[in-house]
Amino acid sequence: MSENENMAVVPTMTAVMVRKPKEILAEAANAAQALTHWMKNKLRKVVFNEEQYPEFEDWQLCGKFYNLSSRVTWTRPVEFGGVFGFEAGADIVDLSTGQVVSSAEAMCLNDEEKWSKRTKYEWQYICKDGTKQTEDPGYENIAWEDNPDKPGKKRPKKERVNVGEVAVPLFQLRSMAQTRAQAKGFRNVLSWIFVLAGFKPVIAEEMTGSEFQEGNESAHEKNHPKADIKPAQSTDDKPADKAPKGELFKEATDDVFSTLERELAEFCDGDDDAMQTKLLALTSFPEMKKDGDGKRTKEPTGKIISGMKFVADLRMKNKTAWAGSALKKLRDEVAGER
Repeated sequence: MSENENMAVVPTMTAVMVRKPKEILAEAANAAQALTHWMKNKLRKVVFNEEQYPEFEDWQLCGKFYNLSSRVTWTRPVEFGGVFGFEAGADIVDLSTGQVVSSAEAMCLNDEEKWSKRTKYEWQYICKDGTKQTEDPGYENIAWEDNPDKPGKKRPKKERVNVGEVAVPLFQLRSMAQTRAQAKGFRNVLSWIFVLAGFKPVIAEEMTGSEFQEGNESAHEKNHPKADIKPAQSTDDKPADKAPKGELFKEATDDVFSTLERELAEFCDGDDDAMQTKLLALTSFPEMKKDGDGKRTKEPTGKIISGMKFVADLRMKNKTAWAGSALKKLRDEVAGER
């Protein structure tokens, strides 16, 4: 046996740089700067423990910087010992070449706190004796109140009551599984951009808040305690003293947009398409104006939000009055006034 036959074959490294590192970093710095500007100026942010986390739409936006798009490839129901939900797969595609650059899978199960049960509400009549009931108790038994939308007139007094919990609709579990899979696919190839921008590359839709419970803190967090932990929420809520004034907002909360979005979801059982259609109907209304005496009148202007838009569109365009009017209309409809 020759000496050459006893020699081991050592594989040669074939990976080579196709671009200069400085060029890549300079390009990434531009992307990170644009991403930071977007994240910091979002009207609604997902914040845990005083840190902001990227949502699926943020991953999509970063993908656009590199001409990347996502597509759901499959979805299927899964069950694990009585726990039910959906699993989905997704690809990230380079739109320039059609090449798949990343793939990911994710699940959404009904053993998750946010995806198991949700509160169910219904409007109930307030009776003269102080009791409440869902069915119309009759004219003589109803407690009446002034109607803020119709000065000088009365309306039945009603209250929105928590009547228990219902299971989260399965279509929402399926939709979230798809969302998580697509976000994971983007994270596989773009997480370094979020890190460069100063964000943790964690998908907000997968977070529950338990990550920050006692015992799960990082060493840094243990040595540098922060304020009370709050669940994910909008950081742009308006102070109470700056809440919208006037008839349209007597029943609205400080953040009329969040209230409208929540009550739309409850009215439409969380169906996105139904919410969009309903919002379109609610925002097609005569504009509120004032006459020479300062009294409110309704003059048809033909204004309408073009296409099917979500509450986020109202918020982005600062259409506070439109959101307040839509909220009033929705509550009137639920109360049986329309």
